[in-house]
Amino acid sequence: PGRRKMSEIAFTVGIMSLVDALFGMPMDAILTQITVSAEIRDALLFRTGFYGEILQLAEATEKADKTPEQMKQLLDGLQLSAEDFYELETQAFEWGNNISTNMGHAPEKKVEAEAGAGDVAEQDS
Repeated sequence: PGRRKMSEIAFTVGIMSLVDALFGMPMDAILTQITVSAEIRDALLFRTGFYGEILQLAEATEKADKTPEQMKQLLDGLQLSAEDFYELETQAFEWGNNISTNMGHAPEKKVEAEAGAGDVAEQDS
């Protein structure tokens, strides 16, 4: 149960980390309008604390701008092995694909397959 709450907070921090780009406002201005804990505020503004470290790792993975040594340092700080991180990342991608599929959007592989099938049908005509 405790880990579920942590994962929910981490998810929320991840989503909230994009709100400044969504609204075109600085994060500190957004955080003056909503109430969040100091831990979440520090993660969003300074990338510090447990959730800030997770956010740093997620952003480093998205940007692919860290050296292997820097990535290892981020993983070590969170007491994660590369294998554990890969497993978590895989689960996150699968979750995202499931959400996309449930919203009526086919994952890319299906879209490519459907596009290929349409090409074959057009060639037969």
